[in-house]
Amino acid sequence: MKKRFCAVCLLLALSACFLAPWCIHPAMAGENLLLFDAEGTIVSSYQLEGWTVSTTPSGSSYSVEYQTFDNGITNPPISHTATVPAEGAPYATPNELNGGCPLPVGLPEVTIYSFDNALRDVGNPQIPGISCSPASGIFNSTIEVNMQASPAAAQVEYRYQGESAWQSGSNLVKLYIYKTSTLEMRAVNGTIFSGIRTASYTISHPGVANPVMADTDGDGYPDAWEISQNLNPLKSDLSSDRDGDGLADVEEVLRGSDPDDPNYLPLDTDGDGWYDFDEQLRGTAINDPNDKPVARRLYEVERCLSGIFYQDFSASSPIAGISYAITALDSSILCQGVANSGGAYGEVRIPVGEPALIRGAGRPYENFVVKRYIPLTRDLSPADVPGPWTTAQEWQNQYLEMLAANLVENVAGFDVSPAHSYPLALLERELEILHGQPGIYFLVGSVAYPADPNALQLLDHILFSRSQNMNDHLDDLEALLGQAQTCVHFLDASDGIYLGLTSEDEHTAEIQLASLYQEPLGEYMAGMMLLYSYSALQEMGGPLCEILDSAGDEDEDGVYNQNEVPTVYNPGGRSNLFNPDSDGDGIADNLDNCPKAFNPGQEDWDGDEIGDACDPDDDNDGLTDGRELVFGSNPLNPDTDGDGETDLQEYESYQSSGVFLTINPVVTPTNITTQTIGGTMESGATIVVSGVSPGPVSYPSSTEWQCTVSGLVEGDNMLTVTGSDGSGGTGIYHAVITLDTASPEVHIMSPAAGPTADSTPVLSYSASDGEVVVKVDGLAVQKVSGEELDVLSDGPHTIRVEAGDPAGNIGYDEVSITVITAYSTTITVPDDVSTIQGAIDSAADGSMILVKPGTYPENLNFAGKAVLLISEQGPEVTVIDGQAADSVVAFADGENELSVLDGFTILNGRSSEGGGVFCGPGTSPLIRNNWIKENWAVDGSDGGGIYCADGSSPVIVNNVIDHNDATTHGGGIAVMPGAVPTIVNNTIADNLAVYGGGIYCGSEWAVIENNIIVNGRNGGGLWAESGVQPASDYNDVWNNVGGNYVPTALQGLYDISLDPQFVNAVGDDYRLKSVSPCIDQGNNDASHLPDGDLDDKPRILDGNGDAFDVVDMGAYEFDNRCEGDFNGDGDVDGLDLQAFSQYYAQQQIPEADLNGDFLVDSADIEVFVNDYGRYDCPVCGD
Repeated sequence: MKKRFCAVCLLLALSACFLAPWCIHPAMAGENLLLFDAEGTIVSSYQLEGWTVSTTPSGSSYSVEYQTFDNGITNPPISHTATVPAEGAPYATPNELNGGCPLPVGLPEVTIYSFDNALRDVGNPQIPGISCSPASGIFNSTIEVNMQASPAAAQVEYRYQGESAWQSGSNLVKLYIYKTSTLEMRAVNGTIFSGIRTASYTISHPGVANPVMADTDGDGYPDAWEISQNLNPLKSDLSSDRDGDGLADVEEVLRGSDPDDPNYLPLDTDGDGWYDFDEQLRGTAINDPNDKPVARRLYEVERCLSGIFYQDFSASSPIAGISYAITALDSSILCQGVANSGGAYGEVRIPVGEPALIRGAGRPYENFVVKRYIPLTRDLSPADVPGPWTTAQEWQNQYLEMLAANLVENVAGFDVSPAHSYPLALLERELEILHGQPGIYFLVGSVAYPADPNALQLLDHILFSRSQNMNDHLDDLEALLGQAQTCVHFLDASDGIYLGLTSEDEHTAEIQLASLYQEPLGEYMAGMMLLYSYSALQEMGGPLCEILDSAGDEDEDGVYNQNEVPTVYNPGGRSNLFNPDSDGDGIADNLDNCPKAFNPGQEDWDGDEIGDACDPDDDNDGLTDGRELVFGSNPLNPDTDGDGETDLQEYESYQSSGVFLTINPVVTPTNITTQTIGGTMESGATIVVSGVSPGPVSYPSSTEWQCTVSGLVEGDNMLTVTGSDGSGGTGIYHAVITLDTASPEVHIMSPAAGPTADSTPVLSYSASDGEVVVKVDGLAVQKVSGEELDVLSDGPHTIRVEAGDPAGNIGYDEVSITVITAYSTTITVPDDVSTIQGAIDSAADGSMILVKPGTYPENLNFAGKAVLLISEQGPEVTVIDGQAADSVVAFADGENELSVLDGFTILNGRSSEGGGVFCGPGTSPLIRNNWIKENWAVDGSDGGGIYCADGSSPVIVNNVIDHNDATTHGGGIAVMPGAVPTIVNNTIADNLAVYGGGIYCGSEWAVIENNIIVNGRNGGGLWAESGVQPASDYNDVWNNVGGNYVPTALQGLYDISLDPQFVNAVGDDYRLKSVSPCIDQGNNDASHLPDGDLDDKPRILDGNGDAFDVVDMGAYEFDNRCEGDFNGDGDVDGLDLQAFSQYYAQQQIPEADLNGDFLVDSADIEVFVNDYGRYDCPVCGD
């Protein structure tokens, strides 16, 4: 039987050991004749009975000799011939290439894939063969050994040398070997055995004395332990999930469940979302759902914190009943409570994997605030096991002991007093500098003045660049403040704020402290710590007290220290604090005539001590640029008229005694080639005009002159007017007339011509020159590029942009648009029209096609129509079946955002470009809320799910795209070079291609954000061509065969590669579990962010309970709002109902305004009803 396909050319494997198992192509099992083109690509393959031995070209065919063994193994084979079509293939390869049939001349080197018989005894084909890879050798890490039996019905048997019993396996057996070993192997086919083959492997692990402690993949789990648990020691198992149950394989092994059975999960007795195993490690009750860990991640460390709030510095005056909150640095609340009568807060359990602080306020005065930084502890890792160990089981025991001992920290005596606030005040000033806006406060822990998240992120980057974390930085700030106290008693003023605080003070102690640190010394220290760590300052060599002198000059460059570090007003500073030559030109800053511009020659033509690199006299002719403009000479040419006299000489001549003359203002620029000029003069003087084609000078009176100048040329025309009195006296004046006859070029970029859904479209245009007038339907409107037009009614409109330049030229551009804000006509399928395509064909622009539930065997073409095609009840019950005939849906005729595909299951499409959806050049449809599955791009083509052609710009949002295949590019989505798609909040799973199983990207203009791209079966998750860097970030790309981000440089700052924790990936339920790392990890500013998810739940929500609404990754939003817990006890119950009823009756804002719209109405009741009955709201324990 003939099979057609293409394959990448690989090296011809003639020896069994070099025929690696992963080279075997399942589709070619049993094939024994391959046809190749001139490039070595497989054109066709055949399976002829028996053993092929030779091929002979014969016109458009090949004559093939093959042998069969009909008379038994001991008798000579029977020869046969067959004829097969050549199909233009210049080369054909039979089984027998290593003896009986030499390699044909010119044949490219290729792989013979599953030429089963090539592994066997040529003289006795019934004896099975055995192959292995790699061959015997010396290796410096754990290796994977593959053994394969041939033919496909045969099985592998193997044993380690010295063992007596053979272990049976399948046709292909894969082993991992971490220590020096010798393998014996054989193949068995029924009762016939091959000979025994031996492979010896010498394995060492550099730097590891005992191989049982080696960790080749660096995931923290020793190779020996991973092998003993049937895990892969060569690939990190931190996120591998073979059964797709949302729990990593390694976690299932440790917790005693089966990593190959999605229905066998670890025990969770109380149903609180934490496995009994983890609760026992963390010391919470396994049968009480209210007693559970507070960690946000599986191995995040928790801390049980207790201490006392003090009013004074000597810790002798506790503050009774002070309200406190524990927050992240961005002021999101982790928990809150009230100290007891002794000022104590007790046994507060919090996660400490990220920086946090505790803040008390309101006692003994309303304006009293005190706070303290809570150090973070990084998440525990298997690599933390100290060792040594001698067996895999011993390592596991040590690992579990380490977790039990360290997952929960008990810290008592974590007291809080005023002095603890000082390092945080300095941190706040750093954040204000990074934010770059004067006159504001950032007060960490305060809801009223939260820190800018961007500033926090910038600070994290700064600390990361110098191998520090926030703990190190707060230690640095505290050390610097201590040094500042030693040098200049800086902390005395800080202490004074608290010592002098009274209930009459206008501002809180927190704000007063922030104001103090905004003064020169505080700001100087903050700016300095953004540049240097404390240890780096110590290593500079100079006394720290000198460095801390903001008015000093540490590098002796003549520049104050405070001007050489970042400040809110001078973010760059003037120069380097410790480098007297900031621009590196060899000249000290205080002597450098351009300290920020590299100018080692210190060129200064006019000797004014301002270097030419920053001199206002650009041509160095002695006249400042401004004076030359007034005089009429060119500030960029020292001799404007080229007469040998410099502009300075002519200017001085004009100023000296001589003939007095003036010139009236000329018309410039102009689009007229002739102009009459004139002016006044000293009585009796003679005027000469030189330049471009001047006419004769006439004298209307004894003190007036005029001259008509013709033949002006495009550009600047220089005229020189000279007056003389006959006795040697002269006067000179210059004038420049600019001729410009070119009309301004005007281009309207937006709105685009045609239908649009935007009734207030953004007007975007470019005008090369001149004053712009915008007209809508013939009437002038006051609009500039980048502004929205006023509301346009539905229907046609003409937008015209005119530009008139100073020379009088006018250019224009105009577009005609049709505004469609409401789909005015509804066509129902099948009630009004029996087929969807029929409805599209009959619809006018602006129609809605409503499709009722059912399966519609169609291949749709939108045919350029601006229509909304939407299902009545969603993709689960509304299917468009492409019948393997073509793309299921095609956009090929300039469709834009008004062409909408919404709410369908798109399946069984088969096309060379876009099995599911085809987006052709010049199209920009909206594809949303669909399930695009089980489609194929065939015949070496692209876009199993969606194909985005060069010049297309579709918006693809809120779709599930899974189980699609492409033979070349983009199993899920193919973004071809030149395409500009927006791909936002999609879940792309279990797709396959050679390049880009999830998404193939050939265009740097693609926007790819907030997506989950997982479990690709081949080709990598997100795959981009060399040099292509799309706008891609905030994605979770995980567990894709061939790599996640390919190349790795594709991974953006906020991209992750973690198990998304689907509810049931095996069952195609891609909703998120509460522990999903994709919750609240998206970008709220993503383009075309949808208002709802695929379930029509609202976006954006606070899914992780940190008080910030952040969109999730993927097509589904996780809903974790808990607005109804008024008393903060973690439950929404009758007590909260009582409180809400009271607030609602009194119309109290913000208390009863649960949806934050500044109204108290039924919408708030709906929010409370949704929360009622919850018991898992975040709360502090005590």
